[in-house]
Amino acid sequence: MKLETLFARFGGRCVYCGKEVTIASGTPKPHSATCDHFIPRARGGHEGRSNKVLACYACNQAKGNMDPRLVLFVWLWLNPDSFNAAIRKFDSINATGTTRH
Repeated sequence: MKLETLFARFGGRCVYCGKEVTIASGTPKPHSATCDHFIPRARGGHEGRSNKVLACYACNQAKGNMDPRLVLFVWLWLNPDSFNAAIRKFDSINATGTTRH
């Protein structure tokens, strides 16, 4: 999947931090757009488009091959009140049909 396609699909924002990213050539900068396998290939993720997301270079490097499902589980376990806030956020995204943060 082309980076430009991911950029349009995710509104030009990193799915992890929500910051705007830029498409640029050359040495990546922290805000440079990258294609990330949401479920890393090393953890059983597939190559299909549903597993590819737009991430800034900084978040992509920080995530590495961590499985975000595990990160989410730990986050919810440590912050049980945040679960309801997350559900409200997902509901608002689904109601508007947008992926913007």
